Amino acid sequence: LNRLNAAASIQTRVFVELVKKFEQLYAQAKGRINCLDFADLQRYALRLLSKDVDAEPLEPSEVALALQKRYKYIFVDEYQDINPVQQAILDLLKSEKNVFVVGDVKQSIYAFRGAAPGIFLERLKKASADTPGSERPLCVDLNTNWRSDPGILRFVNALFGRIMTASVANIDYDASAELRPGAVVEQPPGKAGGSVVELHILGESDRSSGRGGENEQDSNPGQAQV
Repeated sequence: LNRLNAAASIQTRVFVELVKKFEQLYAQAKGRINCLDFADLQRYALRLLSKDVDAEPLEPSEVALALQKRYKYIFVDEYQDINPVQQAILDLLKSEKNVFVVGDVKQSIYAFRGAAPGIFLERLKKASADTPGSERPLCVDLNTNWRSDPGILRFVNALFGRIMTASVANIDYDASAELRPGAVVEQPPGKAGGSVVELHILGESDRSSGRGGENEQDSNPGQAQV
């Protein structure tokens, strides 16, 4: 075990040095062509808006204070994919109760590049569904769906209600998350009340051989219609 730890320690140090060297060369390459990437824009914005980026908590700079007076409201879309640097920028720009955010933590897809859906979840805990005027931030559930057939929504709610829990996905798929049909979808003649979702569970033999026809029914462990 000690030998393994020593080897891993060496590999980790080498990897860290490679990352540092790459960062240095990458910064030099950007400097030669006078450009910034998206991460640079975020970091430099944070430096510009704070007195000291190493302070805790961050204090707004004169630039940030001027911008607070300039922007009456701040709107943020896809808030579930915000990262800590972006949240720090928002905190330095906002004034009292002037931030409106929209997002769905179930749709967070950018954790691989630093998104932190936990930021959204923490703010949801502090929010309230009470009428405006409460001391707590107001939360409005946007769960009316105008795109899908009601039968599809019933299927999604039944499935997610069973598998999406706080222990697995950091959020419970409860009544506030359930999708509700916003439009009445006309069914084709003869299809009213029929199934709109078919679930085909294929066995390994189906995937490997691609067989169908007379053997298809025998090799299917099960089918379900909703």
